[in-house]
Amino acid sequence: MVVRDRRNQSALSGGEVIFAQAKASQMGRIVTQVRLTSFTEPGRTLVISALVDTGSAYITLPNAWRESLGAIEHLGEVEVERADQSVTKGSVCGPVRVRIGEFRPIAAEVLFVDMKPNDDGEYEPLVGYIALEQAGAAVDMLGHVNNARYVEWACDSLPFDLHRTARLRELQVNFLNEVRPGERISLRAGEQEEAWYVYGQNLDRGLRAFEAVAAFEP
Repeated sequence: MVVRDRRNQSALSGGEVIFAQAKASQMGRIVTQVRLTSFTEPGRTLVISALVDTGSAYITLPNAWRESLGAIEHLGEVEVERADQSVTKGSVCGPVRVRIGEFRPIAAEVLFVDMKPNDDGEYEPLVGYIALEQAGAAVDMLGHVNNARYVEWACDSLPFDLHRTARLRELQVNFLNEVRPGERISLRAGEQEEAWYVYGQNLDRGLRAFEAVAAFEP
């Protein structure tokens, strides 16, 4: 569980440092390769680049790609809330064989929705938390939360309008203390001297888990 509390904070200090340079189209987002294969028609395979979105439950694909996986079973319909808070219906299908990056293959359900291409004419499929946890992609081999998750937490803590109106130029994350699966993290974010600072506090251990600073440009 993540608790978000946006407040002004002081500068970062100490810890292991990682730098992430983002392209204009990424804005701090994490994208991974996903291979989906039909169990009933193994020759039907779809290889895509998908946005990691822990706010979504399912692997979410556009309806336009549905035939690419052949005749997969329709399991039911669900209501889906989009980023703009509009609600639409989607079809849950599967299971299909899924491999996220180089993590172990899993059997997972897929959600198909009406999806509009972005400004570049490309769809933006999502990988939700269910498949990530099944594949072990959210936790590293030592049982710690994967470093990529800290980057996600830092980006998710920033105001949504900021991602829409500015471009992430640089993100620095200082990893201070481990976070293990199931532990609760409190996130605090605030703006200071033209930069945004994010602090992650491990509520179960009472330790600062990470600190981050993000620099944006118009």
